[in-house]
Amino acid sequence: MPVISIGLSPGFQRSVVIDSSVPGEVNRLTSVIVDAAGKGVNVCRGLQRLGIEAFCLAQGGSNADELMSLARRGRAGSSADTFIRPPAHLYFDRGNLGPLDDG
Repeated sequence: MPVISIGLSPGFQRSVVIDSSVPGEVNRLTSVIVDAAGKGVNVCRGLQRLGIEAFCLAQGGSNADELMSLARRGRAGSSADTFIRPPAHLYFDRGNLGPLDDG
């Protein structure tokens, strides 16, 4: 029996990668990684990586198609792929930004 993970506020996780971080200096980005995120999506992805059949039921806001595409792609071939589209007046989109220091 599959696990259904419910995500009430999925969002985009944008991680910026820098070679090194030097205080007081210009630190340039080397790349940006964009993933679907949020507790429901992350739980589903984790369960799938453990070999457990799981689906994520989440509202996707005005960017539901992009969120669903990113969730399906996943970082390890996961397929958190069940999003619902709420009425237009309830749309909202959420995003996070985090630095990754490769140095």
